[in-house]
Amino acid sequence: EGESLAESQRACMLTLWEELRPQLEQLTNSVPEVSESGSRKRIANVGSSVRGNQVAERHNVLVQRLKIQPEFDITQVDGGFSAIVRWRWTSWLDGELQTHEAEASGEGRSKALAKAAAMEKIMVEQGHLTAMEPDFLKRVDELGTLLSDPGTIEEAAQRTVELIQERPPQDWREFVPGVWKQLLAENREEELNQVLTGIREAAAAEGSTGIPSDVWEELLDSCTPIVRHRGALATQMMLQFDDLNLDPQGFGGELEHRYFKRFRHLLALERHGAYIQGIQLYTQDFDRQQPLPMLLRLHDAPKKGVGNMMFTTETPFRSGNSGEELRSNDVVLMVPLEDGQRFDAMTAEDKLWGDGSFLAYVGNIKRDHSGSRLSCNMLSGRGTSQSLEVGNEFQVYRITMDTPIMRMVEAMRALCLTTAPRWREPSYFPRSCMAYDDSIRSIVLDPASETSKQLANESVEGVEFDPTMAPGTLTEDQQRAVAKSMTQRVTLIQGPPGTGKTYTACAVISTWLQQMDPTEKILAVADSNVAADNIVAKLRAFGVDAVRIGDGVGDAVRDYVDGTFDDGSLARAIADGDGQATSKRHMMLARAVRSQQVTVSTCVGAGMEMLDDHRFTRVLVDECSQAVEPSALIPLSRHCERLVVIGDHRQLPATVISNHCQRLGLGRSLFEALIDARTTAPVLLTEQRRMHSSISAFPNQAFYNSALVNAVDDADRPPIAGFPWPGDGDCRVALVDVS
Repeated sequence: EGESLAESQRACMLTLWEELRPQLEQLTNSVPEVSESGSRKRIANVGSSVRGNQVAERHNVLVQRLKIQPEFDITQVDGGFSAIVRWRWTSWLDGELQTHEAEASGEGRSKALAKAAAMEKIMVEQGHLTAMEPDFLKRVDELGTLLSDPGTIEEAAQRTVELIQERPPQDWREFVPGVWKQLLAENREEELNQVLTGIREAAAAEGSTGIPSDVWEELLDSCTPIVRHRGALATQMMLQFDDLNLDPQGFGGELEHRYFKRFRHLLALERHGAYIQGIQLYTQDFDRQQPLPMLLRLHDAPKKGVGNMMFTTETPFRSGNSGEELRSNDVVLMVPLEDGQRFDAMTAEDKLWGDGSFLAYVGNIKRDHSGSRLSCNMLSGRGTSQSLEVGNEFQVYRITMDTPIMRMVEAMRALCLTTAPRWREPSYFPRSCMAYDDSIRSIVLDPASETSKQLANESVEGVEFDPTMAPGTLTEDQQRAVAKSMTQRVTLIQGPPGTGKTYTACAVISTWLQQMDPTEKILAVADSNVAADNIVAKLRAFGVDAVRIGDGVGDAVRDYVDGTFDDGSLARAIADGDGQATSKRHMMLARAVRSQQVTVSTCVGAGMEMLDDHRFTRVLVDECSQAVEPSALIPLSRHCERLVVIGDHRQLPATVISNHCQRLGLGRSLFEALIDARTTAPVLLTEQRRMHSSISAFPNQAFYNSALVNAVDDADRPPIAGFPWPGDGDCRVALVDVS
């Protein structure tokens, strides 16, 4: 039965399929292949569908991490199917962007198993996988069977620990992540601690290399979307990952090993904190923070735990309060409408934090005249008792975006790993189009070392600064800052409030352009969209056209960029209203990045793929003291050779959501790290031209050792009317007791 003929037909076919599936599977399992000699044999394949799914999932993660473009050709053969997979990727090698290709084939009794066989073979050939002996894979399959029954989960955990003790760490990839995810989904704290203890002891045992970095990452990331009981169990597990012995293989050295372990752990905790906070915002003010005005109906679901899902809706993908469109890469909370009356009677707490709710990652969104389809990837697994069925309905709550932290992780991998995230024996494989200059890498990893200090202060090719090269009037401090940036590898500029940090940044960029080869490129970034827009606006006053990329661009800057770089195709698309404006703007920006010397974005925006084919040898980071250190790595990974860092560690620090991360030091910026290490002496801008002298008096004395000079006439800052300012209005600071 169904509300329409189409739904009734679909329901009939699903019912029939469930009845016939066991017989069909038995039939396909018994299909033999006739060889050329006429004898019958089983067609070669990766084994069970469970193993095939594991291989496919691993392949998908790998190609996404390494930005590989896979292609498949599948043909039917006697007894099954044959598949060919082709990889195509680009990487920077010896200063040049090079293209690489690889190919492998495989066979199986179904299309899925043939694809899995081909994927397994190419991963083995490229060094990301090694073939496992059948007996071991059989034991792994038995673990999956035990995990599917709540009554045998305890036995599954015990067998997992036994396998951990028996097998070398590189084999843990085959079974530990799957067991870990299912135990998290089942909320089995005792078994989780049992497995974690087994890993800790085996990784620390004599002769052990430690837990492979990719397994450590996968277990850590599996915890982040677990929000049940406000994430208490997941947080408890994640905090224990810091003391696990991490395999040093694949890292550039001990510095890279320690740096990656520390910040990768912190970013996972911060990601988890963002999920929890996003749900709490709805919980605290549920009546105002309503779900997105859409009802999603499950169209297709994974058979087990984590996997891809397809939803349909007849409403547009927009949020209820801000009107902001739901986009790919958003993380949403799916709350099931199991029973309408029961759901209406539930409290906000039960709805949002209930066992049936789960986090999902938004993939593709397709719209047509009949409605929309949304593909999602379930992030947090569900227990064996929490089934998903086609037709289930969900309310949707937008939580956050994963893009910022994922780009930080990618930048850290490029900084620290000499081999790509891998599934088997280490081998060379291009990581991505992110790459660091050796000197910049050394400075970031160990800013306090004498080598780093020498590199940072080292004179590099350039010309001596002439004040006439800078447009407009610069203070003496600003002139010193620009002069340093002309010849020194790393320049720190500390700008207290109102001292002209952004103006100085634009002077640096304008002066750089006068000495640079026309083929060189500059990347200017800031932590916030507002600050990035300010750079673009001020550069215009310097006569410099800059390309502003990324989301969150202000209307004025967007209009300027569109008017400067559009060849007419974007304007026509907007006028026609054909829905192509977004793609046309992206193409326009990509062309502009190729043709212009200066590109401006946020720190996170510097990770956009349109920059992958370019080298930005000069990088300027404004607002650096307000960005967490891994965020500042993103622009540096674009081949930075000369760096200007602008900020003020005496003002607001970087925003950190997780209290654990704040306590463990994620809030310290790259700017503050360089200041504390005394890597290079900062240039302090001392003339403040913004505020009344009575306002600047306290911060000047408390934070800047009275070094600031008031370059503004107090007469030009009249008091705001309507308030009894102290000292007959001469003092513009008042403390009001509101207790």
